[in-house]
Amino acid sequence: MEDGYIAAPKQGTWGGTITQKSLRILGQVEAKKRRKRIDTLVCPACGEKTLKMIVYGMPSDDFDFQKYFVGGCMPSEEDIGCKNCEWVGVRITLEQG
Repeated sequence: MEDGYIAAPKQGTWGGTITQKSLRILGQVEAKKRRKRIDTLVCPACGEKTLKMIVYGMPSDDFDFQKYFVGGCMPSEEDIGCKNCEWVGVRITLEQG
Protein backbone atom coordinates (compact mmCIF):
# COMPACT_ATOMS: atom_id res chain seq x y z
CA MET A 1 0.00 0.00 0.00
CA GLU A 2 1.26 3.52 -0.63
CA ASP A 3 2.17 6.18 1.98
CA GLY A 4 3.46 3.54 4.40
CA TYR A 5 -0.01 2.26 5.36
CA ILE A 6 -0.77 -1.44 5.41
CA ALA A 7 -4.33 -0.52 4.51
CA ALA A 8 -5.88 2.80 3.56
CA PRO A 9 -7.04 4.81 6.61
CA LYS A 10 -10.77 4.82 7.30
CA GLN A 11 -12.64 7.96 6.36
CA GLY A 12 -13.05 10.28 9.37
CA THR A 13 -9.96 8.99 11.20
CA TRP A 14 -6.55 10.65 11.40
CA GLY A 15 -6.29 10.28 7.65
CA GLY A 16 -9.45 12.38 7.20
CA THR A 17 -10.06 16.09 7.54
CA ILE A 18 -9.21 18.11 10.64
CA THR A 19 -12.32 19.33 12.45
CA GLN A 20 -12.93 21.67 15.40
CA LYS A 21 -13.46 18.57 17.56
CA SER A 22 -10.09 17.05 16.62
CA LEU A 23 -8.34 20.39 17.27
CA ARG A 24 -10.02 20.60 20.68
CA ILE A 25 -8.84 17.05 21.49
CA LEU A 26 -5.30 18.00 20.55
CA GLY A 27 -5.50 21.13 22.71
CA GLN A 28 -5.21 23.53 19.79
CA VAL A 29 -8.59 25.22 20.37
CA GLU A 30 -10.28 26.12 23.67
CA ALA A 31 -13.50 24.31 24.41
CA LYS A 32 -16.65 26.44 24.41
CA LYS A 33 -18.03 27.24 27.83
CA ARG A 34 -21.48 25.82 28.34
CA ARG A 35 -24.26 28.17 29.30
CA LYS A 36 -25.75 27.88 32.76
CA ARG A 37 -29.13 26.18 32.91
CA ILE A 38 -31.87 28.81 32.95
CA ASP A 39 -33.52 27.21 36.00
CA THR A 40 -30.35 27.88 38.04
CA LEU A 41 -30.36 31.64 37.34
CA VAL A 42 -31.88 33.93 39.98
CA CYS A 43 -34.11 36.92 39.11
CA PRO A 44 -32.28 40.14 40.07
CA ALA A 45 -35.57 41.84 40.99
CA CYS A 46 -37.29 39.30 43.26
CA GLY A 47 -34.59 36.69 43.96
CA GLU A 48 -36.67 33.73 42.75
CA LYS A 49 -35.52 31.00 40.34
CA THR A 50 -38.52 31.50 38.04
CA LEU A 51 -36.74 32.77 34.91
CA LYS A 52 -38.02 31.53 31.55
CA MET A 53 -37.01 32.06 27.93
CA ILE A 54 -38.99 34.85 26.21
CA VAL A 55 -40.87 33.85 23.06
CA TYR A 56 -42.07 36.66 20.80
CA GLY A 57 -45.12 36.47 18.54
CA MET A 58 -48.70 35.24 18.80
CA PRO A 59 -48.90 32.06 20.92
CA SER A 60 -50.77 29.10 19.43
CA ASP A 61 -53.59 27.25 21.17
CA ASP A 62 -51.22 24.59 22.51
CA PHE A 63 -48.55 27.07 23.72
CA ASP A 64 -46.94 26.07 27.05
CA PHE A 65 -47.30 29.20 29.21
CA GLN A 66 -45.57 27.46 32.15
CA LYS A 67 -42.40 26.71 30.17
CA TYR A 68 -41.99 30.07 28.35
CA PHE A 69 -42.49 33.79 28.98
CA VAL A 70 -44.59 35.58 26.32
CA GLY A 71 -42.82 38.72 25.10
CA GLY A 72 -45.49 40.18 22.84
CA CYS A 73 -45.45 40.82 19.10
CA MET A 74 -42.49 43.24 18.92
CA PRO A 75 -39.14 41.42 19.39
CA SER A 76 -36.55 43.20 21.50
CA GLU A 77 -33.13 42.52 23.04
CA GLU A 78 -34.55 40.89 26.18
CA ASP A 79 -34.42 37.10 26.02
CA ILE A 80 -35.42 36.00 29.56
CA GLY A 81 -38.24 36.98 31.89
CA CYS A 82 -39.36 36.21 35.44
CA LYS A 83 -42.71 34.47 35.87
CA ASN A 84 -42.94 35.75 39.46
CA CYS A 85 -42.41 39.53 39.12
CA GLU A 86 -42.47 39.96 35.28
CA TRP A 87 -38.89 41.34 35.17
CA VAL A 88 -37.31 41.03 31.70
CA GLY A 89 -33.64 41.17 30.76
CA VAL A 90 -30.71 39.74 28.85
CA ARG A 91 -29.48 36.30 29.89
CA ILE A 92 -25.77 36.88 29.23
CA THR A 93 -25.66 39.75 31.76
CA LEU A 94 -26.91 37.40 34.50
CA GLU A 95 -24.46 34.65 33.53
CA GLN A 96 -21.51 37.06 33.72
CA GLY A 97 -22.48 38.44 37.11
